[in-house]
Amino acid sequence: MQKNLTLITLTLIFSIIAMGAVAAESPDDVITNNTSDQTVQNITNNTTSNAPDPEVWRDGILIYSTTISIQDAMDHAQNGDTIRLENGQTFYENLVINKNLTFEVMNGGIATIDGSGTGRVIHILPGVTAYFYNITFQNGHAPDGTLLSPDGKNGGGILNEGTLYLINCVVRNNTAGDGGSITYGGIGGSGGGIYSTGILNLTNTLVYNNWAGNGSDGVTVTHSDGFHGGHGGGIYSTGQLNIENSAMHNNHAGDGGNGVVLGEGGSGGSGGAIYTTGTLTITNTQIYDNYAGNAGKGGIEIIIGGTGGSGGNGGAIYNSGNANIECSEIYSNTAGDGGTGAAAADGNLIHKTGYDGHQGGPGGNGGAIYNQGTLSLLETDIYSNTAGNGGAGGAGGDGRDRDGLGSGGAGGAGGIGGTGGAGAAIYNTGTGTFTLTDCSITQNTAGNGGMGGTGGQGGNARSTGLFYKGSAYTGGAGGIGGAGGNGGAIYYNNGTNGSITNSNLIENQAGNGGQGGQGGQGGASSGSYSNGSGGAGGIAGNGGNGGAIYYCNGSLTVESNNLIDNTAGDGGLGGSGGLPGPGTGSGTIGTDGLDGYSGTGGAFYAANNTSLNFNRILGNDADVVAAGGVTVHAENNWWGSNNEPDNRVSAGVVYSPWIMLRIFANPGTIHYLDTSDIVADLTWNTFDGVTPYEQPTGNHIPDKTPVTFGTNIGDINPEDTETTSGTADSTFTGTTVGTATVSAQVDNEIQTTTVEVEKADTVMTVDSASGVYLGSTTLSATLVDEYGNPVGGVQVDFYVDGVWVGSDITDGSGYAEVTYSPITVNPASNPHIITAEFAGNDYYNESSGTNDLNVERATTHITVDNITGNKGQTVNLTATLKDQYGNLLAGRTINFLVNGINAGSAVTDVNGVATKSYYINLNGGTYTIQADFVGDDYYQSSTGTGALKVSQADLYVKSWASKNNPYVGETITLTFKLGNRGPDTAENVVFTMKIPEGMQYVSSNVDIGTLTYNESTRTITWTIGDVPVGDPYLYMKVKVLKSGTYIFRPQITTDTYDPTIDKNIQSVVINAQSKHHGGHKVPMHKTGVPIWSLILALVFVAGGLIVPFKK
Repeated sequence: MQKNLTLITLTLIFSIIAMGAVAAESPDDVITNNTSDQTVQNITNNTTSNAPDPEVWRDGILIYSTTISIQDAMDHAQNGDTIRLENGQTFYENLVINKNLTFEVMNGGIATIDGSGTGRVIHILPGVTAYFYNITFQNGHAPDGTLLSPDGKNGGGILNEGTLYLINCVVRNNTAGDGGSITYGGIGGSGGGIYSTGILNLTNTLVYNNWAGNGSDGVTVTHSDGFHGGHGGGIYSTGQLNIENSAMHNNHAGDGGNGVVLGEGGSGGSGGAIYTTGTLTITNTQIYDNYAGNAGKGGIEIIIGGTGGSGGNGGAIYNSGNANIECSEIYSNTAGDGGTGAAAADGNLIHKTGYDGHQGGPGGNGGAIYNQGTLSLLETDIYSNTAGNGGAGGAGGDGRDRDGLGSGGAGGAGGIGGTGGAGAAIYNTGTGTFTLTDCSITQNTAGNGGMGGTGGQGGNARSTGLFYKGSAYTGGAGGIGGAGGNGGAIYYNNGTNGSITNSNLIENQAGNGGQGGQGGQGGASSGSYSNGSGGAGGIAGNGGNGGAIYYCNGSLTVESNNLIDNTAGDGGLGGSGGLPGPGTGSGTIGTDGLDGYSGTGGAFYAANNTSLNFNRILGNDADVVAAGGVTVHAENNWWGSNNEPDNRVSAGVVYSPWIMLRIFANPGTIHYLDTSDIVADLTWNTFDGVTPYEQPTGNHIPDKTPVTFGTNIGDINPEDTETTSGTADSTFTGTTVGTATVSAQVDNEIQTTTVEVEKADTVMTVDSASGVYLGSTTLSATLVDEYGNPVGGVQVDFYVDGVWVGSDITDGSGYAEVTYSPITVNPASNPHIITAEFAGNDYYNESSGTNDLNVERATTHITVDNITGNKGQTVNLTATLKDQYGNLLAGRTINFLVNGINAGSAVTDVNGVATKSYYINLNGGTYTIQADFVGDDYYQSSTGTGALKVSQADLYVKSWASKNNPYVGETITLTFKLGNRGPDTAENVVFTMKIPEGMQYVSSNVDIGTLTYNESTRTITWTIGDVPVGDPYLYMKVKVLKSGTYIFRPQITTDTYDPTIDKNIQSVVINAQSKHHGGHKVPMHKTGVPIWSLILALVFVAGGLIVPFKK
C-alpha cells in the first residue's frame, strides 16, 4: 500500500511539473517559430508604422504615399480611393477635386486644410462625389472682383458643383470675394463658407466665422449706386442641402456698398448662415449668432442724393426654395440694418431753400428666417432673433444766406427714417406653403424705425448793402421717424395653405417707431434784422403692429396656439424743435414734433380678412386688431378668462362665442377617503361668459395649457397639470368630512364646484374563535372602509353574548384583538356570539360584525386517596376534583366504587374533596377505589383511582410443655409461640387461655405485650397489640395438682382479618401422673431440629462445596 501511495504521489508531482512545463512553453505574448518580416499594414490603426503622409489607399491596401502634398496624393489616386491625412497636421493647399475620393484622418484624429487666404480651400467639380471626415477647412478666400470680372467670387472655403459629404468637419474663417474694381464696382461673392450648386450633406459639422463678400461702393459716372453684399455667410446653396446634428454660428452675409453722387446705398446680403434656392433639410441643429449684411449709405452732397440701402434679409436663413426644419434651435440671429439716407445739398441762387435730406433704407426682414418659397418647421425653437433697424434719414441742407446777389432761404427738411425690418422670427412672402407645427417662437424683436434726419439751418439775415437786406430764415423741419417693423414673431404676406398650429408665440415684440429728427436752427440776425426761428421737430414714427403675428394676405390658418405676452411696438418720440438763430430778434424755438402712435394688435394684426380660432390669447397689448374694413373671425378662442373680450379687440374682430372654463366633479358626493374625478373643461363656448352654448368641433385650445387645481379641504392631486384636447383632470380625495370647494384656475379664471364628503361606511369582519371554559382565547376583528382600505387608529369594542370583554385600537392593517380570559360562558350553549363594534368617528360611520365562539368544557382530574383498613372497619373514601387549571371544584358529585361495586357518592366540598364513609366487608387484600365525575355543562367527566388495602394476617400459636407427662406436684413450663406469617401486621391481638382444673397457675411472663391472670375465672389474658410478622413468646408455669389429662387451648382474637386463625392454634396436652415410681421411662422432650432439615442443610452445604470454581 505504501508503495502504491508513493507511486501515486510521485505520479501527481511529475504531472504537475509536466503541466507547469507545458504552460511555460506557451506564454500568451510569444509566437514561436515566427521568422517572417512584420507586415506593412497595421490592421488596428489602419496605417503603417512610420508611414509618410498623405497616403492613398485602395480596397484596404496602401497604394501610394507622399511627403509632397494632398494634391500629389490626388494625382496618384483613382476614383473610389481613400486619401488619409496625418492626425494634427495642417496642409496649406487649394485643391480641385476631380475624382470620387474619400478623405479621412489617421487614427480618427483631425487634420486641417488651410487656404492661406489666397484662394478657396477646395473645389468639387461637377459629377464628382467626395467624402471628408474629421477635417477642418479654414482661411479660404475666393477671389475679389477684378477689372474684367468686377463681382466677388463665390465659395470662400468650398465650391461644390458635385456631391459633397462633410462628417465631423469644421468650416471656419473663410471669405467669399469682395466686389468691385477701379473702374466699375461689383457685388460681393456669396457662400463665405460653402457655395454649392450640387448636393451638400453636413453631419456633426461646425460652420462658423465665415463671411460672404461685401459689395463695393458705387463708382462715379459708371454706377453710382452701391453694390449689394454677397449672400449666405455660411452656406449658399442652389441644389440640395442636408444638415444634421450640426451647428452654424457667427457667419455674416456681405454688407452693401455706399452709393456715390446720386446713387443709393447697396443692399446688405441675405442669409447670414444659409441662403438657399434649392432644397434644404435641417435636423437637430443649432443656428445662432449669424448676421445678414448691413446696407450701404446713400450718395451724399449732391443736389439729388441717394437713399440708404435695404438691410439684408434672413439673419439665419434665406429660403426661396423648399425648406424643412425639424427639432432644431435658431436663436440670436440678426437681419441687416438699413443704410443711412444721404445728407442734402445746401440752397443756392436757383434753389435758395436747402434741399431735403434723403430717406434712410429699411431694415432687413426675417431676423431668423426669410422665406420666399416653401417652408415647414416642426418642433423647433426660434428665439431672441432681431430684424434689422431702419436707417436714419439724411440731414436737410442749409438754406442760402442773404447776400448781395440775392435773397436766402429756409433750411431743408431732414430725411425720413427707414422702416424697421418685419418678422423678427419669420418673414414669409411668395406663393409657397408655410407650415409651423409644435414650435416655440419667443422673445424675438422686429426692427426699430430709423431716426428722422436733422433739419437744415435757415439762411442768415443781411443788414448792409443796397440789396437783399432782411431777416434771417427759419430752420428746416426735422425728418419723420421711420415706422417700427411689423410682426414681432411672424410677418405673413402671401403664401398658400399656410398654417400655424400647436405652437407657442410668447414675449415677442414689434419694432418701435423711430425718433423724429431735430428741427434745424434758425438763421442768425444781422443788425436790426431778426434772427430766424428754429425748424419744427420731426414727427416720430409709429410703433409696429402685430407683436406676435402680422397678417398681410394669403391663406393662413392660426389654431391651437399660445399667443401670450406679445407686445406691439411703441411709438417714437417726436423730434425737438430747432433753436432760434444766433443774435436777436423775433426768432423762436421750433415746435417739437409729435410722438408716434404705439402699434396695435399685440397678439395678431390683420390687414386683410382672415380667421383665428382655438387659440389661447392673453397678456398682449390690444390682443387682436383688424385694419379698417377688415373682418377677423376670432370665434372659439380662450382669452384667459370667461369674461367677454370686447375691450381686447378692435372693430371688425368677431370674437363671440368664445371658449369658457367649466369645472366638473364626478361624483359630487363621496365618502371619506373616496375620490372624485375633477375635470377642468375648456371645450365649451359661450356668448355671455356664464352659460355654455355648445362644444365646437374641429379643434381645441392648445395642449399643455397650465391648470392649477385647489381645494379648501381634502386633497387634490395633481395640483398643477396641463390640458389635453381641451381638458385637464385631477383627483380629489376626501380626507376631511364636509363640503369641499374645489377650484380650477386657468390663467385669470377660477371656477369652483363642491364635493360633499360624507363619512365613509365601514365593514367589520370578526374572526371565529374557540377556547376552553375558564381558559383564554383571542378575539380578533378587522375594520376596513367601504373600499377595502384598512381603518387604523380607532377603537374596537368586543362583546361575548352581549357582555363587554375588552377593546383594542386597530393597527395599520385595521386589525384589533383582545384576550378573553377567563372564558365564563357555558360551553353547553355553543355557539356563543362574538360581537366587535366600532362606534364611528368624524370620518367613519359605525359598524359591527359577529362570529361564533365555541367553548369546550374544561377537563377535570380526580385524585383518589389511598387508604388502609381492616375488614369490618368503616373508613372514609376521599377524592379531590380539580379542573385543568388546578382549580378545586366544589359542589360536584363524585361516585365511588370499591372493587367495582358501588360504594355510594359524595359531593365535593369547598376544597374540591368528596368524602364517603365505607364499611369494609372485604377479605384482606388490595382493592381499587374508583371515583367518577360524570361531568356537567362546564366540565368534562373524569375518573380517578386509588387503592383500598384490607389488612390480613396469618396468626398461629405453637405450644409445647417442658414436660408433657409430669407427676402430680411437679411444676412444668408451658411455652406458647405466637407467630404472624403476614402479610400484614395483625392489629389488637389478644391471647386468652383458661387454666384447666387440676392445674395450678404459678407464674408467667411475655416478651411483648402485657399479661394478666384472673384467678376467679382461672384465665390468662395476654394483650399483645399489633403483631407484625414475627414470633412473640409467652412463658407460663403451672403446678400439677392431680393426675389426669389436661389440655391447654389458647384463643386468639385480632382486629385484622385472619381467615385461618382457628386452624393455626396448637393446644398443649398434659398427661399428669401420680407420683413417680421406679422403673418408669421418662419420655424424651420434643426438642431440636428435625433430621431431614439437617440433611437438607448438609446437602445445601455439600452442594455449595462441589460448585466448581471458574477462574
